[in-house]
Amino acid sequence: MQPAPAPLTAPLADYEAQPLALDFSPDEARSTLAKSYDFADRKSLCAFVAAIARRDPAVYPFEAAVDAVVEGDLATLQSLVHAHPGLVHARSTRVTHFDPPVHRATLLHCPPQRWCGCRFARRSLRR
Repeated sequence: MQPAPAPLTAPLADYEAQPLALDFSPDEARSTLAKSYDFADRKSLCAFVAAIARRDPAVYPFEAAVDAVVEGDLATLQSLVHAHPGLVHARSTRVTHFDPPVHRATLLHCPPQRWCGCRFARRSLRR
């Protein structure tokens, strides 16, 4: 038989009232934000966001197709593949903090929400 957990020494409200002390620099915050989106660093995230913002033909069609796959938007996916037939062989160019650093995923690596049985929320940066 497991022993009962020890009671809290102070009411939860006391903990919630205390300010959270965050001791990191703005650069560390930027790095953390980039990594939360699975980018290697702020520079990689900014380059990606800039490419999406200017609808870079080397980045935007693939990322828009990924969003269409994840969202189960067949009409948009068909339209994109018709306009950019190379998408069926394209690979992601995202620079991540994983090994290897360049993502290189294909559209087949992006399951639609209904396939995985959950409300998978892709953190899209194109919106």
